Amino acid sequence: MSRRAVDSGPRKKRHWLGSIPLSWVKGRTQDPLRESHIPGRTDGCSWIWGCAMGYDVTRFQGEVDEDLLCPICSGVLEEPVQAPHCEHAFCNACITQWFSQQQICPVDRSVVTLAHLHPVPRIMRNMLSKLQITCDNAGFGCTAVLRLDQLQSHLRDCQHNPKRPFQCEQGCGLEMPKDEVSSHNCIKHLRSVVQQQQGKVTDLDKTAAENKHQLAEQKRDIQLLKAYMRAIRSANPNLQNLEETIEYNEILEWVNSLQPARVTRWGGMISTPDAVLQAVIKRSLIDSGCPPSIVNDLIENAHERNWPAGLATLETRQMNRRYYENYVAKRIPGKQAVVVMACENQHMGEDMILEPGLVMIFAHGVEEIL
Repeated sequence: MSRRAVDSGPRKKRHWLGSIPLSWVKGRTQDPLRESHIPGRTDGCSWIWGCAMGYDVTRFQGEVDEDLLCPICSGVLEEPVQAPHCEHAFCNACITQWFSQQQICPVDRSVVTLAHLHPVPRIMRNMLSKLQITCDNAGFGCTAVLRLDQLQSHLRDCQHNPKRPFQCEQGCGLEMPKDEVSSHNCIKHLRSVVQQQQGKVTDLDKTAAENKHQLAEQKRDIQLLKAYMRAIRSANPNLQNLEETIEYNEILEWVNSLQPARVTRWGGMISTPDAVLQAVIKRSLIDSGCPPSIVNDLIENAHERNWPAGLATLETRQMNRRYYENYVAKRIPGKQAVVVMACENQHMGEDMILEPGLVMIFAHGVEEIL
């Protein structure tokens, strides 16, 4: 039976209305346009009990079969589900709301629960899909009439959709709903962005200051512990081996924290760095966590005057260049320089390595091995 036939004749088949609490339908607007354009609702469905329900019948072209109407909201079924025994169909949202009050079918009052519901048959889904419906944005100028199963894809691209994303073309680049463009102010938006960024920078500065303070305290604690151990060692010479073991492990831990490096241009080696360059490299060593006990030794070993025999002069370096690729080198963070530690290069001859290690500085050609 069609919707028109139902409206024009006696409603003999629809005695279910008496089972719905009056408070649920009280206050529902009789204006179909107001029902189909509730603020915040973008798909033009009916609205009842404070919850979105089926599609408004007045939006459809031609007659709508009564079997496609929800007995609860009287709208065209949206996301329909069906009771298993009586086979009555309802909007998913409608029946879910109904079951929050009582666990019976609203049509014949047979016992049924939400867990018993299942999707409607394919033939009913096909009938719903073929219905011709007007666009939700008809009130904003859209004249499209399309199949119900194409409605959602159309709404995403509908040029008349007041909530369609729109990017500001005045310079700020903010993406906003189209109906908010007229009230948009670029300066106000950018000021808000700047304030947010300033807040984040302030928080980061505060965190950095706290971390720096904690790091300084930890370094002082470490120095105190080392001084304490030296004092104990002086009182008990047997602790000499223990201190050496701890210092060696400290060096290994630092070396392992550095990134492996490869030198692609050995000819760019700076064998006689001046005091300024040495100071820069020393600061990088300290910042990288280099144990204080070997920092000065490594910096002294950055100059060719302290290098082993195999590297002492330009001539010997050229003669031994074929051995350079055998070095295990670690990059000094942020610098065109590497550290070649004795503990990692025991395979090299005594004329190619020095305790505790060598620092080699380059003009270019130092790459990290990832």
